[in-house]
Amino acid sequence: MQKSVLLIILTLLVGLYNLFAQKPIEINGQPNWEKALDISDNCHIYEETSDKPLTFEEAKKQKFVFFDSVYRKQKFSNRPLIIQWLRFTVKNTSFTDTLNLGLNTVHVLTSLYTTDKLIAKSGAYEKNLNNKNNPSLTHRLILPITVAPFSTTTFWLRTEDRQNQLIPPQMLLQTQYVTIKEELKSTFEARYLFLILAMITGCFLFIGIYASYHYYLYRNSSFFWYILYTIAAVFSGLHWMDIRLGMNLFPLLINDIIFSIFLYLIPVLYSFFIGNMLEFPIHFKKGWLLVKILVIVCLFQMILEFTEVRFSWFPFPNYYGTFLSPFSIIILNIILATLAAKSKSKLKWFLFMGPISLIIFWCLPIIVPLAPPTDMKPELFFVIQQFYFD
Repeated sequence: MQKSVLLIILTLLVGLYNLFAQKPIEINGQPNWEKALDISDNCHIYEETSDKPLTFEEAKKQKFVFFDSVYRKQKFSNRPLIIQWLRFTVKNTSFTDTLNLGLNTVHVLTSLYTTDKLIAKSGAYEKNLNNKNNPSLTHRLILPITVAPFSTTTFWLRTEDRQNQLIPPQMLLQTQYVTIKEELKSTFEARYLFLILAMITGCFLFIGIYASYHYYLYRNSSFFWYILYTIAAVFSGLHWMDIRLGMNLFPLLINDIIFSIFLYLIPVLYSFFIGNMLEFPIHFKKGWLLVKILVIVCLFQMILEFTEVRFSWFPFPNYYGTFLSPFSIIILNIILATLAAKSKSKLKWFLFMGPISLIIFWCLPIIVPLAPPTDMKPELFFVIQQFYFD
């Protein structure tokens, strides 16, 4: 009886070990695949929760867990940075062929390590790819996986995202042929997203030029603030075109500035435009005082978010959602909409729609970041993902 119980326990332990142990990905030489190989079931993950990013040596010592379905969903966080480490092992069983593959995984920044060194960088924010002076820089979204004949190599992948992951996490091994095929497919699927982003960005650019002409003629401060608002909107549009479509327009610093600051800057600039156009400082002194207080709060949030994203320094580690909450923008726009409705200007209902639109299309997606279903048409997924969930 005791032997039977011990045998059952041993069987269960072996089963659990096989389930959660790091299984190597066995490949017999250079493959001739028609599609990518999903290696998610062979990966383990560790997600950073400390207030200071870990070094590679520190990360290797952490407790990795199985990369299960919970981690494979798109992640949204109050933390300005989402940093994860994934570990996997590739075994080349061929005695003659060197294995040369690419790891396809979409994040803002990625770094690939072997046991003792950094071997490649990539990501949507990464610049100067294929730089001869720095061989560690590689393809924008593909990291090189090289394994010598009849050898086994363990890789550590560090991923970094801003507030939320670009798409649901994926870990795909693919050949150069599959890489080219998938790039062509992705470019085709993003055509509507490119068209919509280009149209919106172009509209803001045209309106900005038109406002500049009127400012030149009349020197009205309202047009000055609207010019700044349209400039910020144009750069924001170019930023998302750069990230989503791989256009390599901006370096990392500029992308971080646009991501961190423009979230608050665009509503602030619009508030000065509508306030000057409808003369809030004259007709609604108390209401305008509240607007200025909220603008100061937004300025504080701009600096704080940029500091945390750019320098990985978290002065308020336990209050990410509190200090970086978009509710200041929402309250700001509610006050602006209320004051606009009370205004006696003939333009009030036209300008009233500005704060309402910012609440619906700018603030609500931040508060309710729900990912669209991944089984819908790719073209529609990209458009919804961009305009309502980023």
